[in-house]
Amino acid sequence: MNRRDSVVALILLLFVAVMAAESFEIRKTTFSSLPAETWPQILLVALGILCATYLLSSVRGRTAPAELDEIEADAAPGWRATISRYANPALCFLAFFAFLLLMPLLGILLGGMLFVFVCLCLIGQRGMRAMAVHAAIAIVSVASMWAVFSFGLGVFLPPGELISLR
Repeated sequence: MNRRDSVVALILLLFVAVMAAESFEIRKTTFSSLPAETWPQILLVALGILCATYLLSSVRGRTAPAELDEIEADAAPGWRATISRYANPALCFLAFFAFLLLMPLLGILLGGMLFVFVCLCLIGQRGMRAMAVHAAIAIVSVASMWAVFSFGLGVFLPPGELISLR
């Protein structure tokens, strides 16, 4: 049993339970076909399933991959070890802020593709084949999301100044 993961999973499940209870307090509207609480509740069900899976896997005692154990064992205490340990998440946050700053210029389509590609390159495998896979994932996922929102739901997404797709 991994105690730390179990505690985190329980805290997340508690959060989901509180948010689920609060979702029934969302104000009712008369201008939509679905109640306003539908999408938050669907997301909370999905999050609850993921948190329960996290809890079960922590109780079953699955350990971290050997690579992570070696990194933690080799990491010397101090600020340099802390910086190297959290470099990728910090770079992903910086990439997100760059995405937000570039949104007026690139729009959601190009900016989203670039953001997903950069994050996959930061946290994924390295190499030319992996880069091609990252690019394919970025293009397909963001273009699919854009198409669903633009054509399926009729939601206006920022087009950007470089390419104006409407």
